[in-house]
Amino acid sequence: PNLTSAICIPAALDLALALALALACAPADGAAIPILLASARQRIQFVFQTRFLAISALCRVFLVSKDSVRTIHMDIAGPRWKGKDSALFAKENPMSKLVEQLQASLAELGANAQLSGCSALLHAGPELADLLDRACFGRRIATSEQDAHWFELGLEEAFYMAHDLECLAISAEDGKPMNGAVLWAHMRSKQETFPDLYRAYSHLRSKNWVVRSGTQYGVDFVAYRHHPALVHSDYAVLVLPEGDEDKSSPRLRVWSDLQCTLRVAGSVAKTLLVLSIKGSCRNLDFPLCLEQSIVEERVIRRWVPEQCRENH
Repeated sequence: PNLTSAICIPAALDLALALALALACAPADGAAIPILLASARQRIQFVFQTRFLAISALCRVFLVSKDSVRTIHMDIAGPRWKGKDSALFAKENPMSKLVEQLQASLAELGANAQLSGCSALLHAGPELADLLDRACFGRRIATSEQDAHWFELGLEEAFYMAHDLECLAISAEDGKPMNGAVLWAHMRSKQETFPDLYRAYSHLRSKNWVVRSGTQYGVDFVAYRHHPALVHSDYAVLVLPEGDEDKSSPRLRVWSDLQCTLRVAGSVAKTLLVLSIKGSCRNLDFPLCLEQSIVEERVIRRWVPEQCRENH
């Protein structure tokens, strides 16, 4: 209706004006009136077609712009692949399959990582290095050796590969083997929040999420649905112990911190995911601390009135 009015009303006004001019300019005998009317009719047709084409073009631009806004909104809510074939490649190479291949390779080689401060160093050949890269474990360390590759594993990564995947042996800095409760106590001494962080890390990894450090975004982790080279991370992850009476974790205790965290996550197109660790991971020994703890997921988003209206 708006389009019809925009075309017909101005055209009708032009027709009335043309008829008035034709009658005013016509000779008294009226012989030239048919010619003037034919000229006016041609003029009206030209005006009608011109207005229709112009308004149609504007409507197409408007509709494309509106659809683009909706598409951008949908892309932010869903996976944001980095290439046109990335989604297909990820589907053909699921992360669960890559982790299984890495697990089998590490177990076959009897791989051993050595602790060094708050990380573990792992030596790998070309094939193992490729699997570590594809499964997104560790970070490559540049060396002068051509056929040797070194990877730096975070504490959560190293313990996950040793305990959950059972494919990696870990030794202390002096070369003494460490496992189970001894390894847990050592890592806890290096990082006070290790029990809660590891519980969250293993929870996400068990669901085939790729978990990386989220320090640059002010959170504990970022979670990818596949390799970071293929897709942007979906979630900025905060790990909070529930029932933290001693308030050892100050995150999200004040409203301004929540607003800042949401704003940062939103500015990089990530959803804030809060993992609450129910049951104390810090006050129990290994492995009871893992067996008796529960991870509760909470997604926190900004409430936008325009997007929450009825029938929107």
